Amino acid sequence: MEDKYQNENSNQSENQTQNDPTMENVYNMSQTATNSLVKTLFRKHGVSKEHIQPIDDEQKEELRNMVRQIQEQVAELQTNQTTAEKEETKEAPKESPLSLMRKRRGR
Repeated sequence: MEDKYQNENSNQSENQTQNDPTMENVYNMSQTATNSLVKTLFRKHGVSKEHIQPIDDEQKEELRNMVRQIQEQVAELQTNQTTAEKEETKEAPKESPLSLMRKRRGR
């Protein structure tokens, strides 16, 4: 089951991450974590590949929609983070402690 899900979504995610090494790293980490979690849950409940029933089309569509929503949220967070970083660099540089002391002394 996890292999089918991974294959369906890997093409979309790979296309999005090819141009951004940070996204690729995040994607790889999330895939590893997800696969580990799923395998652990399957083992815990005694589920093997022979016992897995195929997912119907409605469930597949729900999963796809959930993945799309998460991808949109991640993209929005990245955009917000990039915007915030740009604003920080536009701000005036912070004064050094030495220059602050000179101002206080009136120099």
